[in-house]
Amino acid sequence: MSWASFLEYLQGPGISVVVGILLSFAVEYWPQYKALEGKWKRLVFAGLSFVVPLVGALGAAASGLAPWGDWAGHWWPALVAGGAAFFSGSIAHIRKLAR
Repeated sequence: MSWASFLEYLQGPGISVVVGILLSFAVEYWPQYKALEGKWKRLVFAGLSFVVPLVGALGAAASGLAPWGDWAGHWWPALVAGGAAFFSGSIAHIRKLAR
């Protein structure tokens, strides 16, 4: 996988993979995470779901693979992908959250 394809992966299907890995580390190595209420855990999940694609977009722009000023073609799709990852992940577990 090239650097460009990795950054593209972070802005698309890789969001859930990377967020899952980061949350696994949080559960394993951050003892306070287990003590958080469900709403705070969802906020951590939401934050990571938006940060991961933005880091991919930032890396692409910093590497010269994408223009800095292209909001509609570069930054906005990363935010939309983050929102889609968060909401699809939340909907998949909504029954568990209601309990």
